[in-house]
Amino acid sequence: TSGFSTIHTWGAIEHLPPLGSGFVTGYMADMIAGGSLLASGATRHGDPLSFDYWVSLQKRRAIDSLLLKRLLRRNVFGDMVDSTLERVRSLYEKPTLVPAQWPWRFWLANNERFHTGAVLWRLSFGSWPVLPVLDREVLNVVGTLPAQSLAKRRAQDELLRTRFPRLARLDLDRNSHNTEPLLPSRAYRFKQRLGRFKKRLGRRIGFQRLQQSIHTGERRYFYRMYDFNGPGWRAIRRRAEPHRERLSGLFEMDELAAFVPEPEAHIELRDGILDSSGRKLLVGLMLWSEEHL
Repeated sequence: TSGFSTIHTWGAIEHLPPLGSGFVTGYMADMIAGGSLLASGATRHGDPLSFDYWVSLQKRRAIDSLLLKRLLRRNVFGDMVDSTLERVRSLYEKPTLVPAQWPWRFWLANNERFHTGAVLWRLSFGSWPVLPVLDREVLNVVGTLPAQSLAKRRAQDELLRTRFPRLARLDLDRNSHNTEPLLPSRAYRFKQRLGRFKKRLGRRIGFQRLQQSIHTGERRYFYRMYDFNGPGWRAIRRRAEPHRERLSGLFEMDELAAFVPEPEAHIELRDGILDSSGRKLLVGLMLWSEEHL
């Protein structure tokens, strides 16, 4: 149910016991106090309350329903894709809920529960994860904040700057090449200016190609961990490949081969993190089938 994308987080367990019986984690804070739901809605077109709108966001973490219909054997599954979508729609559009709460509850019950929640379950084998976002007092405070104060992590960032300035001076991992601190020091700003000057100088004297050849490795952590064409995921794909045929009773194998080709094949993806999720789900199913099919 977790989609298998976060398999790399099993590697964190061995580092947790020295922390003691519990540790505080910020998992799911974005959905409660970070405004990530607002940010994702602000960049897309469509009715932000409609079921189809939010399914279109979720499907990138799994398999599009039209593709799923082609993958699954009709004689086994019949109309299960359509009937399941309608059942989920009825849960989304609960008449007892205020429509404005639909998307938030839907995202918590699906993406956060399975994709993010699976990581917390794994980490509990090393130490017990404590989640401030589950504290009722935190929820009450967040519930009184204007939506625009939460959007794009404005409240989060300001809290860090004002209450924890020493932390705000550290490089910030934004899952991008931009790691500028929220409160950059004079030394940091000087280093950045010096770096830009060296780049301009390098371009002028012809060292740009040399610089590019030195920095070809992917430095962004999540892009490395989620890279379906990277060494880690190729090893997982090779481990799963011998069990592909076990899925023949459930899947149309030609469609499966087109969507999840053999391990050495390179797959072009627009977003290496999100757009590989469906393939990883099926690779995980191949591994699961070794003992269960």
